[in-house]
Amino acid sequence: PRAASLIITPEDATATAARVRAAMQFVWRQYKRSAWGSDEVNPVTGGASRMRNWGQLGLQVLDSLSTLYVMGLQEEFQE
Repeated sequence: PRAASLIITPEDATATAARVRAAMQFVWRQYKRSAWGSDEVNPVTGGASRMRNWGQLGLQVLDSLSTLYVMGLQEEFQE
C-alpha cells in the first residue's frame, strides 16, 4: 500500500482543527458533569478518581483552562 501523504491542504487542516475542537468541547462537558474539581478522571466510570488526586487542588481545571483559551473556546473558558 502507498504511504499517506504528509502534505495536507488548508481545507484538511481546517477540518481536522474543527474535529479536535469538538473533541475538547465534549471532554470538557463530561469533566464538568462527572468529575468537576478532581485532578484525575477514572477511565472506566468517567467519574472522579480518588486514586491520585494531587493534593486535591483541582489542577486539572487550571490545565484545561489554558487549553480552552489557546483553542479559542472562549465560551467554555468563561464558564
